[in-house]
This record gives sequence, structure tokens and C-alpha cells, in this order.
Amino acid sequence: MSAVAYYFAKTIVSRKQIPIGIINLSIGGAPIETFISRAALNSKFVSKLKGNWLENKNLPEWVRQRGKENVGGNPEGYRDDLGLNHAYKPGFAYETGIRPLLSFPVAGIIWYQGESNSLEKERVEEYRALMQLMISDYREGWKQPKMPFYWVQLSSIDTARYASKYWPVFRDEQRKLLAAVKHGGMAVCSDLGFRNDVHPTNKKDVGERLARWALKDVYHEDVIPSGPLPLHAAYAGGKVRITFQYATGLKTGDHETLRGFSLDGVTDAPAVIQNNEVIIPVARKPQFVYYGWKPYSDANLVNGEALPASTFKIPVR
Repeated sequence: MSAVAYYFAKTIVSRKQIPIGIINLSIGGAPIETFISRAALNSKFVSKLKGNWLENKNLPEWVRQRGKENVGGNPEGYRDDLGLNHAYKPGFAYETGIRPLLSFPVAGIIWYQGESNSLEKERVEEYRALMQLMISDYREGWKQPKMPFYWVQLSSIDTARYASKYWPVFRDEQRKLLAAVKHGGMAVCSDLGFRNDVHPTNKKDVGERLARWALKDVYHEDVIPSGPLPLHAAYAGGKVRITFQYATGLKTGDHETLRGFSLDGVTDAPAVIQNNEVIIPVARKPQFVYYGWKPYSDANLVNGEALPASTFKIPVR
């Protein structure tokens, strides 16, 4: 059973004293494409449904390789027009795990996936659109246009043992999804990652952070659902000033000097907190400001609820 889902439900049960049921559909290493219906994929990502999925370069390379290792040498395996059946096959998890549930009432969905779609630039750049497509498809399937959908942003991991160079961009794409999905929310967990393990063990904090969104949106509790999310960055008088949503009590999570900001995505930039904003002194106006822009981030900005700020890259006005 999903530990994240368990702590999500436990948090709500303890606050609201109501029973919460969890239906778990977890598939280790699965790409997002398997959780989306073929009909939905055919509307916007038809290239993912062309020919044998194990050879389709529009699907993540690692996913296809693992699929070949699992079923590629089985000439008697079940197949259709896309090839052999496998949990990673486009539309397969939807058909076998989601469609049978569409007549079952659900209150909402929590989602923790992404690693398998984060290893190639093309896959990273399309992920936000795939997420929007999936969320829309699920809401239509359950006939709940306002069905809550909350997701977990990828955590942190070093590139020494994992191909994580695109993780900062991927996390930022997940953040941008917040602006496009009504009745949605994102739990940041970049502070909970393990340097050499793609599966960090602290599921409790992740589940509790997801629960904050449900407590606020579904149960109408007066809670802060997220750590700081950037609103805009402006340059004036030799300073870049960054303002945030959910910024009350802005501070560093470890009581050390503020870390994680950059003006080029590579070099650390000194920054300070002033009046729930972040100030970066600069000689001239930069084009962008970055935060947490490392696969394994040591960025330490949090709000008064000790909730971490999201990775981001935003233009400087």
C-alpha cells in the first residue's frame, strides 16, 4: 500500500474524524503514458500510439528498455496493435486499473510519479501537457469537472548515480501546472530527497503536505497548503526583489544563511530575507532568477509553517 496515501488519509482522519478510503494503483517505474487512456493520447499525443510501443522513440527510453527486458523475448505474450502487454505500455494501466473504477465514486486523486519521464529533454518538455490531459480525462471519466487532483513534486537526487540532470526543469514544469489546473495542488518534497536513492523514505511528511491541500480546498479548513510559491521578480536600484504566495513567516529551514538562489542557474547568488520577500543584490538586471536549480538541492527557504519553497525559474521584470 502507498505509504504517502496512508499518511494523507491519516492526517485527514485525525483532523476531521471521518473515514477515508484509499484505492492504490502503484506501479514501480511506470511512465505517465500508461495511466492515460488511449483515446485521450490519440487526441494530442498520437505519436505515442504508433507501432510497437517497445520501439517507439516517442516514449521514454528507459521505459522501453525495461519493457524489452520484461516481455520483449516472449513471442506468446498477449498483445494488440501496439505490441506486447506490459504495465508500462501506453494506456495499459488506465484500461486495467482506472477504467474499471469509473463507476465507483471517488472524492479526489493524489499522484506521485515522474521519475521515468524525467530522463530525456523531450519527455520533460511534454510532461506538463500530459498531466493536464490526464487530469482532464479523469475528471471527464468520473463526471466530476471539479474533482480535486493533488500531485507531488519530484524530490532531490544526485547525478552521480542517477540521470537526474533534468530534475530542476521537471520540478519547475510541475510547479507551472498549478496555474493551469483548478482544484489542484502540489506538495514540495525537494528537502526530503536522498542523495543516492530515488525512493526517499520519509513518506509521512509528503502525505501530510498533500493533505493540507485537501483540508483547505475540500474541507475548508484555515490552513496554509504550500510552502512559498514565486509570484514575480523585479529589478530596481541594484536589487532583485522576489515576492511569494504563502510567504508569511519567511525564513530558512535550518536557521543558516539563505541558500538556493541563482541568476544563471549555475552559480549561487547571495540572498537575504526582508519583510517576507527575498532580496538579491546585483550589479545589473539579470534575465532570470532561479531557486533550487540543482538535482540534489540544498535550498533552505521555508515559510512560517516550515513548508519548503518550490524549485522555480522566473523572469526578472
